[in-house]
Amino acid sequence: MKKTKERGMDFHVNLYGCGQMAQAIFRGLAKDPKGPRNFTLHTYTPSYTKAFELAQHLGGKAYRDLNQLPSSPYHFLALKPQQFGDLSQNLAPLLSPKAIAVSIMAGIGLGTIKESLGLEKAIRVMPNTPCRVGRGVSLMVCSPEVTERERDQMASLFKGVSVVMACQNEDQLDRAMAVSGCGPAYLFEKASILEDYLQTHGFSPESSATIVRELFMGSSLLLSESDESPSTLCRRVASKGGATEKALHLLKEKDLKEIMNLAMDRAYERAKELAKGQ
Repeated sequence: MKKTKERGMDFHVNLYGCGQMAQAIFRGLAKDPKGPRNFTLHTYTPSYTKAFELAQHLGGKAYRDLNQLPSSPYHFLALKPQQFGDLSQNLAPLLSPKAIAVSIMAGIGLGTIKESLGLEKAIRVMPNTPCRVGRGVSLMVCSPEVTERERDQMASLFKGVSVVMACQNEDQLDRAMAVSGCGPAYLFEKASILEDYLQTHGFSPESSATIVRELFMGSSLLLSESDESPSTLCRRVASKGGATEKALHLLKEKDLKEIMNLAMDRAYERAKELAKGQ
């Protein structure tokens, strides 16, 4: 779906949970010049604090009581999966069966969401935190009852902050989430390790941060603009007999690939545990 120069459709959303991921999405949307032309956001969190802060920042309205939220066609579930049980018990009686639940919770399946809330339609979207700067990836899967128009509307919304990738089923979404959803943390952890290494060898925190952040930005841009695969680009850096080749050889000896595969499997398995309420 191509974006026009005009701002998009009207969008009225009730948001439950205002943590890091919700902040990234909706703050990112606020920066999108082609986003919804009339975006109304109603927020709720049990503590009220984060709901108030996000609503105030985006010109929305926060609520202390679920009963006070107005009716809305879209209900965004952005809370922790472990909190869904309590919320659904209190929220279900208040919803129209025609409303659509849009979940960014890891693990909780479409069937569970529909049954718990008494709804006919549900959409799962797994975005990642780079949505906050308009460069995210959002994985999406819909229940069969969701119409093509409704699916396209939701995709259009998330396209304001990310590339939207449709998944064939929920298992595929959970697999890909272990890469795109968890992936920023893998990269940030690596950046932290590199910064610590430089500081250990005499660089200031400021200099270390500059070197590592420019390294990540430049390398990401090179990867994005290149027609070559990551493995080919890696070989181009690693001259035969050079320092990079020596370092990469050690990473292979320690089986970095196996470690990363195990980490992503752990993330996938945890999503499945969350789906079972564990």
